[in-house]
Amino acid sequence: MHPHPRDAWPKPPAWRIVLAFVGVPVFAAALVAGVASIGNPFPGTALTIFVYGFLFVACPLTVVVGFPVFLILWKRVRPTLLACGVAGVAVVDVPFLVMTLVAAAEMKEASEDPVILIVQGQLTAGWWLGWWLQNALSLGGFAAVGFAAGVVFWLIAVAGLKPVAQGESSMQGAPLRPEGAETDRVTSESALKE
Repeated sequence: MHPHPRDAWPKPPAWRIVLAFVGVPVFAAALVAGVASIGNPFPGTALTIFVYGFLFVACPLTVVVGFPVFLILWKRVRPTLLACGVAGVAVVDVPFLVMTLVAAAEMKEASEDPVILIVQGQLTAGWWLGWWLQNALSLGGFAAVGFAAGVVFWLIAVAGLKPVAQGESSMQGAPLRPEGAETDRVTSESALKE
């Protein structure tokens, strides 16, 4: 039986993964705070945005969305720079889209003169077009922060790791089992003898 190609993917040690999950929310909150405070004349704005962004946005998104996405993709997608960046976009933009749709589903009627947006709880084409036009800049900004956070995750957790050679574990080339150890498989003959 041939090994699956994913068996050769780089396998980061646990400490790098933990460091990535701690470092990415700090980076994302700092990036948003830095961009949001550009041109702001009030002192302390960046620190306030950083603290609130870290505590109420970056950390919850990392725990509630980022960690499950990591677990789902861990054995299914090769950890490349692009894959981590796209996963970061999903971690940031998908919750925004879901919250928007849930909020819209609660409304029965809505309009912005002269466009009718929601009729008897149903979203109209005007709502969809208007929503995309109105929120394109926000989604793009969130996507940029998510992609950058995914790249930082990759830089911390995966960058510089070598693919695992066949017959090696992810623990720095240690053999899979000690020399002279019996195999764990039980053949049908030995099972029948007992």
